[in-house]
Amino acid sequence: MEWMKIFLYAPEDFKNLCVIARSLECFGFTHCCVYDPHQLIRQKYGKSYAQRIRTVSAGAFFLIQWEAVERPREFVGAFSGRRVAMDSNQNGVPLKKFSFLPSDLIIFGSERSGIPPEITSLCDAMVTIPTVGLTQSLNLSVAVSIVLAEMGRYSQGKG
Repeated sequence: MEWMKIFLYAPEDFKNLCVIARSLECFGFTHCCVYDPHQLIRQKYGKSYAQRIRTVSAGAFFLIQWEAVERPREFVGAFSGRRVAMDSNQNGVPLKKFSFLPSDLIIFGSERSGIPPEITSLCDAMVTIPTVGLTQSLNLSVAVSIVLAEMGRYSQGKG
């Protein structure tokens, strides 16, 4: 279902990346763009990391083509479709009210810092997953999974 692009900006947690790979693969994605300053994605992993990849991602990590983005501002700025930032601050359009387009680039920020202003300033839309609890934001892998599920629901004409 390669109809949109996912862009992860500086993920920090390896387990989150494994769970994201699993969700991407489950929802039909085979490709993900990543700005990876923490070098989570490598050509080769040691024994303990390889075991975590197999366990946490159920093997999906190696089914995803990870496209390295070296200059994220230029990458986002040059993208020809609509650029959609996922906003954890609850300032965007609620996810269920947002209509995705096949040409969208969906941008997720790092676990700690989110998406920096120099990237969000290039975006055409800000979308948020509404929450009602005291916790200020969702885990990155959970947020990605929720958005992928909503995109899948929407693409099947149930939106």
